[in-house]
Amino acid sequence: MDERNPYAPPTAAVSDIDGRSTSSETTGTPFFAVTTFKYVLMFVCTFSFYQIYWFYKNWQLIKEREGFAGLRISPVPRAICCLLLLPVLRGCVTTNTRR
Repeated sequence: MDERNPYAPPTAAVSDIDGRSTSSETTGTPFFAVTTFKYVLMFVCTFSFYQIYWFYKNWQLIKEREGFAGLRISPVPRAICCLLLLPVLRGCVTTNTRR
């Protein structure tokens, strides 16, 4: 009989899965990145509400990572006014890619 049991639980160390987070430290990405296909699909399926969620997640990650140069920012109002603040978010992305 083989000593390797295919139904045995894994013995490798597993990181804490209860602390799920989308912060830049856990995912390794500085922004909330999704593929173009997923973004367009979710945009259409949610009647454009996914756009607000996408902006919210990006502003939340910026707030966690940088604190936006010491200023207190709130991701919720920035997500709601996403079209007005798109140039600011684009500037943050451009600045981050140059680092």
